[in-house]
Amino acid sequence: MNSEYRVTEIINRLKQRTALRESLLVPHILGELYVGQFTFEPPATKREMRGFTNRFKIQLADEYVEFLKCCNGAILFDIGEGMRTEIYGLRMLTTFISTISEYCPHFLPIASNPKANFFVDMTSQAGHVFWNDGSPNYVCLKMSFAEWLAHVVTASKSDNGSDFWNWSPRLQCRGIYDAVHSACMERKQY
Repeated sequence: MNSEYRVTEIINRLKQRTALRESLLVPHILGELYVGQFTFEPPATKREMRGFTNRFKIQLADEYVEFLKCCNGAILFDIGEGMRTEIYGLRMLTTFISTISEYCPHFLPIASNPKANFFVDMTSQAGHVFWNDGSPNYVCLKMSFAEWLAHVVTASKSDNGSDFWNWSPRLQCRGIYDAVHSACMERKQY
């Protein structure tokens, strides 16, 4: 587990920030403000987690177990009309696991938002998070559940669940690069 990202700290701080109204103002990249609602289910008990793992004969990633101990499911940055990130608890996992296990048995569905579905690879020690957009293709984010959660919370503060998994230094800097490159090319012509 990466010591920089701790699920318990991330969830507890988010719960503290939303404690009074169960909401936060969420700025959109276009300058609008939304009221993002938050719902945190009560923590899963050891008995519930043991029952789940015994029933489906799987081992949950340590960081995901840490999440379940904080809350057995959560809805983050809900601005209405399905615009939210839902992190699944055991009840939702039970619903989805039989469907996904047929065509991708090593992936555990952990979350969804309007743009993507998220999964944890249960075959690797690292427990990398994968995403897909409903297609049969899965993309590895090369990050743990805790790091993914931290990024979701950070990206959502500025753009209600922005698809940070598509961010890259090249993508982020493309506009700057294009402007500098154009300026340099213009100078060479003189």
